[in-house]
Amino acid sequence: VSGPMPGEGIAYLVPWDGLGSARFLTHLHDQGLSVRVMVRPITAMVRGEDHRFAAGTLVVPMRQRSTAGRSASEVVSEIATETGVRIHVSESGLTRTGPDLGGPSSRVLTPRRVALLTGRGTSSTRTGEMWHFLSERLGLAVSLLDLGRLPDVDLSRYDVIVIAGGAPPDSALLGLEPWLRGGGTLVGAGSAVDDVASAGLVELQTRDLDVDSLTAGAPWIDRRAARGAHVVGGAILEIELDATHPMSFGIGSSLPVFRSTSTLFEPEGGGIVGRYTDAPLLSGYVSEARLALVPGSPAIVVRDLDRGRVILIVDEPVFRGFWLGSARLMSNAVLLSSLM
Repeated sequence: VSGPMPGEGIAYLVPWDGLGSARFLTHLHDQGLSVRVMVRPITAMVRGEDHRFAAGTLVVPMRQRSTAGRSASEVVSEIATETGVRIHVSESGLTRTGPDLGGPSSRVLTPRRVALLTGRGTSSTRTGEMWHFLSERLGLAVSLLDLGRLPDVDLSRYDVIVIAGGAPPDSALLGLEPWLRGGGTLVGAGSAVDDVASAGLVELQTRDLDVDSLTAGAPWIDRRAARGAHVVGGAILEIELDATHPMSFGIGSSLPVFRSTSTLFEPEGGGIVGRYTDAPLLSGYVSEARLALVPGSPAIVVRDLDRGRVILIVDEPVFRGFWLGSARLMSNAVLLSSLM
């Protein structure tokens, strides 16, 4: 049922199946409502029939009020209509299969206080498209932090800090380490992944292609074009995901992603949530030599750092504001970060 929901029940169940669900969650938190998420699939009784819900389903208890004193029913109905999500009324806190709605597999989702790194050393294009996604698509209140002024900022005000690309000095990113170890979440996307690794916040080894050897025999006049043939300027690749991980909620076991960088990494260390498939090229051009290095290379990495974590999305998840399939990786990284 979309919009107004008839009947009595225990909780509203909302499938986590698109950006509308993410915006729905943000607006509920803005209204002060408590929201939980199921980390395992369940079957619940809805209108007298069994209904299957995937991991990532939101659970909104009915018996609560917003900060303005409005009933949960009124608020949920209004926001559901605005965001276009489907709402189901669970008749009981006990499920037919899977964990119950109030059990340990039902985790509380707290509002995320989000900041985006800007200024010298960041990419204005990538930062702009990331701000648009977080603020305009998800409805989050995003603070813009100038990279050069990080030492003067009280980072404890933020749960999640996002860096979307550029070439920041290692020393600037290293200033995030105490905040990270204290429980913060750093999300890096696109070219920022290499920057986070270079700063030593995670250990990632690049998987390099010896372009010099490949182009050594080319005539001088053609050498620039020969080298350029091995640059990835824009291609759609397929990744396979750990479908049980919160980064995959609402997505499943595979996803097309947009790649505009040639950098690849070795599949070493833990926390690899997504990697490129054995036949990754879906569309676009990648040289045969470069393409041979792609299968099995990490596409999504989540690593713990004491109480905090680093979430890395190697490709451009919100490329130019229209690549919305992989944008779900970004909404999961930010809004579900407390689960990881």
